[in-house]
This record gives sequence, structure tokens and C-alpha cells, in this order.
Amino acid sequence: MQKQKLLEQSVRATVAQGEPCIKDGKCYYYLDGLKCGIGHLLSDEDAKRLSPTNKILRELRNSWLAKKLGVEDELDPYFLFDLQHLHDDYTGLSLNKWRENYFSQVEAVCEIWDLDSSFTEGLEWGNVTI
Repeated sequence: MQKQKLLEQSVRATVAQGEPCIKDGKCYYYLDGLKCGIGHLLSDEDAKRLSPTNKILRELRNSWLAKKLGVEDELDPYFLFDLQHLHDDYTGLSLNKWRENYFSQVEAVCEIWDLDSSFTEGLEWGNVTI
């Protein structure tokens, strides 16, 4: 899967969900039906396997996660780390503040990785068809 496709899938699913996947200030890949940015790229079972710890880079080095995502040798693991941080950054703030900052974070990731952010135009929290 290409970076653009992974980004769009993650962002659309996060916006449709409408809130981050956190509990007691900790981010989870999967918790009570919610997923984080990387969790949205995985099956529920695989997302649960990663929760509650922040293991994305270690798991990518072990390669099972890269195989699940279909990216094995073609994707810089730091791109997935950036997708994770789209979700994780600002989770200590109120939901409204987290939402306010989310799309600017998407823009920053698009700029860093030379991706197109136009897919975000018109996305509304909790009202996205995935």
C-alpha cells in the first residue's frame, strides 16, 4: 500500500470515529471499539495485539506488522510513526482542542512526506463514509 493510501485510510477512519482512542491519558491502538491512527490500518485482532503499549517501531522491525500492512520493504517505518503521532499528539487536551489541531497535523505530515492533503477538504468529525 502506498503512503497516500495509508494516510487517507487512517485519517478518514479517525475523523469518522470522531475522537481519539485514549484512556487515562494513554493512547491505544484498539480499545472499546475505538482505534488510533495505526489501529485503523489493522484488523481488530492485530490492533488489540499492539495495545496498550507504543510498540509500532519495534513491531515493524519484527516485520509481522509490515507484512499485515502490505508494505514490507517499500515503506519507511517512520512514516507509520508519523501517522501514529497524528492521533497521539494533543490527546492531553480537550476533545475540541484535539480536533482543532488534528488537521494541521495532517497538513504537516503531507508536507514532510510530499503527499496530497486535498482529500481532507469537506471531512467533518463523525460524519465520514469510509
